[in-house]
Amino acid sequence: MLGASSLKKRMPEWLKTMETNELVKRAVTIFEELVYDEESSYGAYVCMEADKQAFVISGTIPFRLKQEVSYQIEGKVALYKGMKQIKVSAVYTSRPVTLEGIILLLQSLDGLDKRAHTLAAHFGEAVMDVVVEQPARVAAELAGVSLRQAEAWSQQLKLLGGNFDVLAKLQSWGIGLNQARKLIAELGQQVDQLIEKNPYLLSKRVRGFGFRRCDRIAMQLGLDMRSRSRMLAAIRYILREASYDGHCFIEREALIDKVKATLNISSASGLNGADHDGQAVNAIAVSFKRAELSQLLEQCVQRGKLVEEQDRIYLPELYEAELKTAAQILRIMLHPAQRFETAAADAAAYLQEKQLHLERKQLEAVIQFSEQSGGIHILNGSAGCGKTFTLNIILDLLELQYKQRGLPFEVKLFAPTGKAAKVASKATGRPCTTIHRGLSYNPERGFEYNEQNRLPVDCIVLDESSMLDMMLAKHLLCALPEHCKVILLGDTKQLPSVGAGNVLHDLIASGMIPVVTLDVVKRQGKDSGIIANANSIIQGRMIAEQAPTGDAFVIAQPSAARMQTAVLRSIARLIEAHGYSLEEIQVLCPQRKGEAGTYVMNWLIQQAFNEQQPMLKVENCKFAKQNAEEEQSEQLTLYFMPGDKVIHTVNNYSKIWYSKDESGAYIENKKLLGITNGECGVIEDICIEEAEQGERAVVIVRYEDGYVKYADGLDELDHCYAMTVHKSQGSQWKAVILIVMPEHAHMLNNSILYTGYTRAQQFVCVIGQPRAIELAITNFKHTKRNSSLKQRFTASEQ
Repeated sequence: MLGASSLKKRMPEWLKTMETNELVKRAVTIFEELVYDEESSYGAYVCMEADKQAFVISGTIPFRLKQEVSYQIEGKVALYKGMKQIKVSAVYTSRPVTLEGIILLLQSLDGLDKRAHTLAAHFGEAVMDVVVEQPARVAAELAGVSLRQAEAWSQQLKLLGGNFDVLAKLQSWGIGLNQARKLIAELGQQVDQLIEKNPYLLSKRVRGFGFRRCDRIAMQLGLDMRSRSRMLAAIRYILREASYDGHCFIEREALIDKVKATLNISSASGLNGADHDGQAVNAIAVSFKRAELSQLLEQCVQRGKLVEEQDRIYLPELYEAELKTAAQILRIMLHPAQRFETAAADAAAYLQEKQLHLERKQLEAVIQFSEQSGGIHILNGSAGCGKTFTLNIILDLLELQYKQRGLPFEVKLFAPTGKAAKVASKATGRPCTTIHRGLSYNPERGFEYNEQNRLPVDCIVLDESSMLDMMLAKHLLCALPEHCKVILLGDTKQLPSVGAGNVLHDLIASGMIPVVTLDVVKRQGKDSGIIANANSIIQGRMIAEQAPTGDAFVIAQPSAARMQTAVLRSIARLIEAHGYSLEEIQVLCPQRKGEAGTYVMNWLIQQAFNEQQPMLKVENCKFAKQNAEEEQSEQLTLYFMPGDKVIHTVNNYSKIWYSKDESGAYIENKKLLGITNGECGVIEDICIEEAEQGERAVVIVRYEDGYVKYADGLDELDHCYAMTVHKSQGSQWKAVILIVMPEHAHMLNNSILYTGYTRAQQFVCVIGQPRAIELAITNFKHTKRNSSLKQRFTASEQ
């Protein structure tokens, strides 16, 4: 490490002659890291010039700088302990000038990290030009490198050239390459200027970009941390995050507490740091009083940016959704119904003809749901209770009642997700679509069927209605005519919706909606062990291995390392001994992070079962995995490669579908448009395609209905060898491996275990620590969701 005296002697002439606070903009090469604090993003580095002259740069830098790599910096001259240094305000990636720097840049390319030294040794300092301009030569002269890989590297380096200044600046703020390109496409070439004015827009636009990261950029840019725009961003951010946890509103005082905690910055907070001598820097203390935050909330309410009702603060869109959902339910319930007097006799004749026997609750549902037109009904029940069997009888009888009276009977089946719709369609033998497809959603025009243009239908069935959130409930109910009969199928033992609201629970708790809960397990046969254990979970009893049926197992493992080994061995055995494919096996975890989380498990399963070469790095997906041999953690990242199991993670109704012709070429399928959250597929290929701004890497995913291409939308894809239980809602697989470990104790409850367990059709194995499994089974506590839907029904009765 260069000492202070050595640094003073080596100070370059240009810096000696500059005045304090004078602006500096130049290329630098990092020689040595003095300090870098991950929490605060504060760093200090020694930069070395070609003539061995050296100087220090320091400041808030969103990413760790690498030795021997060149960067473009902006900042001001500062005086510290009598020696001039550069207080940086911005750091951008720059094309390296040394061979060592070139190697480090090459190592950052997808799938090239382990071959960068070989590549540089072969082509020397011209390696970057060769990779960009002659990928075929790279593939021909380096063993083990395919043309496809070389072209992908070429394309990535070209991307750093087209919009280099803007891309580099976005990357310097911690925005990945594909996300940066997407932002440029959406917001234009001036996107960096927009972010410099308001970095908080990133929390809405970029996946995984939280308020704290935006704050660090704001501090780096020297923005006012007491600005009104920052305060407003914090309020909306907290309300938006609360909606992701299922809340429609936050109580006023609780919201002020959360906003105050988010906005306040102390000199010792994570946004500040210490310099390389331990002296505090950037010690900005910012605090807000409750009175000023309360006043700002008042102004937001007055201007329509927020809604307040009885000290409950809503985002306007959620307030409207809650109001309209309640109003539309009342509209349908209060519409005069036509009674079908022969319903009970017709049901008896139908059951006798079909030689069917129903349990008491099943018969109650059949008669109650089919004895009149219109209205809203809920058919509730746990796995194996015969909800679908009962529903099919109800629909047959309703069709009979309408036909006897010369009335048309148009019925439609919906489900919240694409996967759930396919499961329901197979179970009922009737077409089933997502709500979005059923209401003809268009990204630009919204829902074609709505309050002004209602769906031509006499009865709708919504399967997996526990997944229905408030926003989707509003759109569905607004689109239904008042004479429409609504049948909600659900299982209140499962997890609630991912989005805001608790619609099914609120409707049942209101006491205003007719509810029949099936309570007798009907399903027997090969999967009866699964059903037996599922019911044990509901009743709070420990699950056990079901040896007679051979479909349900528990493997106790004392540590994360042994659990991981057991999971990999179980997958291998299911494939080799039982004939399951990797696509038919699903590993489920309570959460993403940790040794038992989806990030680590996806990496392990990919390493074990996909022999393809890594090709495209997954952005914003760095995680730590414990290395048992070295007794320390290692930093890892995921790569996309052909053969990977992947899941589409957002609704995108403009996605184009393709089919394959006899020659293997991809042909646009004009009959399909758009893809829904939760669709699972396999990466068919990763290739290079021509685009307006040059070549680009494209991921082609094979789904059940065809092929979808991803280029700038790679952030819509996740690996799904392992997925969270929440993501699995509405889906089913032939074989499920459910991981339950103590590190997820804060998330473990009866609902999450039951939901994960009942995703299995033929085989399920719980792997984990017995005390963690017992904790999940016996924990019936659930986080209360803030919703006023139930109260709105109560108020309407009074």
